[in-house]
Amino acid sequence: MKRKPLSGLQLAHFQHPADMEARWALMQSVAHLKPEAQSVIANWEAYLYARHISSSLLVGEDQLSELYGLLKEACQVLDLPVPLLFVENSSAINAWASGSKLTFMALTSGLVEKFDQDETLAVIGHELGHIKGQHMYCKAVAENAQTILAVQAEAAAALESTGFWLTSILGAVQGAAVSGAATKLANALFQWSRVAEFTADRASLLVTQDLDVTINVMAKLASGLNRRFNQQAFMKQAEYFRTFGAASGDYYRQMVIHQDTHPLLVLRAEELRNWAGTDAYMDLTNPRVKSAEIRLVCGGCGQGFVVPISLSGQNVHCPACGIYITVPGVAAPPIMERRADITTSGPATPPPIPKGASEPASWTVCTCNVCSGHLEFETSNTGATIQCPHCGMETVLFVPQVPLGSSAPAPQSPPLLS
Repeated sequence: MKRKPLSGLQLAHFQHPADMEARWALMQSVAHLKPEAQSVIANWEAYLYARHISSSLLVGEDQLSELYGLLKEACQVLDLPVPLLFVENSSAINAWASGSKLTFMALTSGLVEKFDQDETLAVIGHELGHIKGQHMYCKAVAENAQTILAVQAEAAAALESTGFWLTSILGAVQGAAVSGAATKLANALFQWSRVAEFTADRASLLVTQDLDVTINVMAKLASGLNRRFNQQAFMKQAEYFRTFGAASGDYYRQMVIHQDTHPLLVLRAEELRNWAGTDAYMDLTNPRVKSAEIRLVCGGCGQGFVVPISLSGQNVHCPACGIYITVPGVAAPPIMERRADITTSGPATPPPIPKGASEPASWTVCTCNVCSGHLEFETSNTGATIQCPHCGMETVLFVPQVPLGSSAPAPQSPPLLS
């Protein structure tokens, strides 16, 4: 089957709304843990890489080349650099992606042996969906939450035990804050980890571009059997689940839904089938449909790219520098003009101002004081304190002494296999 590469694919094209909201809430919950989190996560990811490179099989052009070909095909469809891929010796059917810095994926030998090529491609697409969905940092926090909180609690206990009244009070207050943060973080992690799977499932479908294959993978995960399944019968299970029982049925439904970090497979299948029938999915994958597009030019770095008109009014990430850009509505001008005050490639000629129109506002780009994310703002708001849309922390808007250039540095990507 010839699959359509989705050049210029953005997270906003396929991210599930619940994932977007839950990830925002989670990032706010962990913002104050950043110093402890960075140290713990760095050590954890170094250990994971050492374990996999020493005890699993690294896939490449000269090692399981067919599997490596599936990885390259999936990355081409999702417009991603090729990460490292390992096969781990385990009879369990499982796969995962790890690493917020050096990103890699792993499949178990049980999965590789039981799944055909199309199904394996669907699984690879799902894990790449976590990478494309910017889930790696949140996954690392989830895997190390107890350690991160323990490190912060130890620091609070050390302050409290100094014997000096001021530091003791500060330690006690910090310790109480850690205790309260633990509950908030646990809830945020639990909520996000489930809805993040919906985004990854959508990426899986974008890679296979075949709903039957992706649904069959879910049925295979539910049964553990190596065969083709009756798709309609499997989908009916979601309907049976939703209509199960009366008052007591609702209690047990909620119990089942909330006891796992992943959504129920029948509900994932139902959610994916519903998305496959939307214009957003058809705009991306059906080459027979020529949908209207809007061309954008990032005001921060000058990168040009196009998005479907179905994203009008939504925020998307610039593929080069990552800042948020609001896609104009249908009635708005389709091109965001590059602003002369934030480029270094020479003065730009501004478009003529229509008769009777007001002078356009001056815009500036600076970076967040906490996470270094790019922030675009009207220059008149210089000095204002805002909440960074990237990390959730408060930061002050400022005019850089050297304006950010139009050629953004190339994003750091995982090393490519030869």
